[in-house]
Amino acid sequence: MRPQDEIEQDIVSTLERVHQVQKITHIYCHYLHRKLLVHIHVEMEANLIISEARRIAIEA
Repeated sequence: MRPQDEIEQDIVSTLERVHQVQKITHIYCHYLHRKLLVHIHVEMEANLIISEARRIAIEA
């Protein structure tokens, strides 16, 4: 299993390339039964509609 710090850095690197993401406010990673669970909070552009923000999140 990869170290959590390394995984978090990979997540940050990926999200920094998504121009609609203005700020990463929270990343929580942990292993549960050999599976990685990730919970991320980000701030996005205020003018995005919810469906567009959801599409961006899924693609990221």
